[in-house]
Amino acid sequence: MDSTPSQTAASTFDLVECSLYAEFDIRVDPIEWCPLVELDPPVEVQHQQFRDETCLLDVRTHDGEPRTVRITQECGCRCPSKVLTDAGYLPRLLEIYPDHVRLGVHLGERTEVEDIVERLRSVAEQVTLRKLVRIGSDSSVETAMDLTDLTDKQRETVTLAITRGYYRQPRRVSVGDIADELGISAAAVSQRLGAAESKVMRQVFDAFADGCE
Repeated sequence: MDSTPSQTAASTFDLVECSLYAEFDIRVDPIEWCPLVELDPPVEVQHQQFRDETCLLDVRTHDGEPRTVRITQECGCRCPSKVLTDAGYLPRLLEIYPDHVRLGVHLGERTEVEDIVERLRSVAEQVTLRKLVRIGSDSSVETAMDLTDLTDKQRETVTLAITRGYYRQPRRVSVGDIADELGISAAAVSQRLGAAESKVMRQVFDAFADGCE
C-alpha cells in the first residue's frame, strides 16, 4: 500500500529590509555585571547570543598571546544587548569600556532609531547616536553620517533632536521643547544643532563629491 507523505503547513515569517545601520554609545554605570570588564583590553567581541536569561559570548583577547574564549553568564538586568534582543532586534556588541558600551544594529527604517533609544534609556544613564549609515541597493555602497567628530554636548543634543522628531516633517518638537528637556536655553540648543549640522553636511558633501569622481 502506497503511502502519501503528509503535507506540512508552510512556515510563516516576517521579512524586513534593513536599509540603515546605527551605532550607539550607551553609558551604564557601573558595569560590574558584565564579565567583559574583567578582561584586559583590547577585547574583540566575535559573537553574542542569549539563551533564556543566559548570555553566551565568544571574544578574542589580545593581552599577551591572542586567544578566543567563550564566556557564559547569567545576564544582568541592565544589559543593553539583552534589552534590544528581547525587543526583536539583533544588536552586535562592538566594544565595552568601564563606563559605557558600544552597540551596532541594523534597522528597517528611521523611526526605529527612536524606539531603540527609548528602550536603551530604560537601562542607561545616557544614550548617544554615534553613527548612522544608509545602506544602498548595492550592499557594498554605504553613505555614513559619523557623529564622532561632534562634541559630547552636540551629540547629546542631536540624538535627542532625532529621537524626539525634530527633523521630521512636520516637526514633532520645537527647539524650546529640546531646551526644556536638557535644562538649557533655546539659544544654546540652536547653537549646538547648527554646529552639528554644519559638520554633518560637510561629511555628506565630501562623500557626494568623492562618489562623483
